[in-house]
Amino acid sequence: MMSAGATAKVKLLFVYKHNSQDPTQKSLINTFPKYFKEFHTFCFKPDERMRFVSENLNISDRFIQTVKKVKPTHVFMWLVYLNPDEIQWCKDQNIFVVAAINGFASFSTGLYKDRDLYIKSLRLLDVFFIPHQPHIARMKFLGINAIEFPFSYDPKIFKPIKLVRSLNIQLTKFFFVGNFGDNSTHSQYRIEMLKEVANSGNLLTISDKKIIHENIRHLPPIPYERVLNLLANLSKFLVCTDYFPNLNEYNDLNQGDVSDYDINDQYAIRPRVYTMMGTGSPVIIERHDQLKRFFGDEKHLIMWSDYNELNDKLAYYDRNETQYRAIANNARKFVQEFHAIDNRIEEIIIPNLIN
Repeated sequence: MMSAGATAKVKLLFVYKHNSQDPTQKSLINTFPKYFKEFHTFCFKPDERMRFVSENLNISDRFIQTVKKVKPTHVFMWLVYLNPDEIQWCKDQNIFVVAAINGFASFSTGLYKDRDLYIKSLRLLDVFFIPHQPHIARMKFLGINAIEFPFSYDPKIFKPIKLVRSLNIQLTKFFFVGNFGDNSTHSQYRIEMLKEVANSGNLLTISDKKIIHENIRHLPPIPYERVLNLLANLSKFLVCTDYFPNLNEYNDLNQGDVSDYDINDQYAIRPRVYTMMGTGSPVIIERHDQLKRFFGDEKHLIMWSDYNELNDKLAYYDRNETQYRAIANNARKFVQEFHAIDNRIEEIIIPNLIN
């Protein structure tokens, strides 16, 4: 662990909006105090989000009062919740301002509708931590100091449950967490893929919408991470998906993206991959280049490229417990050693805050 002396002079203010379904946000809030003796938080209210259009920029009085009270040396935003006027105000106070993206697309935001305004905000940042390496060059070309910051997980929350594992208790063969209620290409892709999986056995989904299939059971979204960890432990296989289509094809949510959609953006590693790998059950997911940068096929994950391969692998690993247990154990140990939240703080965040 990095010594506390390295961050002794840092007074960190963490700026965010509460999201009960964002495990990385929670783990940062829970872990930062271990590294920063002076750690404070500022949470924007839902009605304070709409401050990101050129004709409606304003500086939050609540935020200003918090800064004056805690006197931070550094502001860390989990998603760019400060508008350019607020970021500039912080820099005028000699505050080091960084941000990290909490979505699955490094170039995307759900706040700004004006691309130029969003780029202006990002250029003002001292550091912009983004989870996907292919987007860094595009950011830097625009004058944004982007640094790769892959997602991570909290091994204190997502981990094997000894009693469940020792008794080999199984609630369902397959388990999936994720929403698909907007009728987008992305949602339809997920639904069809999960139906294909369910043809091989019972599937439990935690989502905003029920899928009609004889082998699929449904529960509404669960904001409690330890419950999700328990359900993952009670499942033989965990299903994840990294597919990410062009959202502008069906709405204008991403019209403020830093750059236009590129086919290379089709797959992006999501936070759920890390959390599920930490539970000790094997994870099934599409094969793609970004995933292969970090993990080995049939070493850490069960990857597939088409439904024929998916069905073949489901059948094979369902029959061969030794092999699928080996993948699950390798994955858990690997993410615990190299992809825990402490790794990201010690290896990426702190060096960029104090150098």
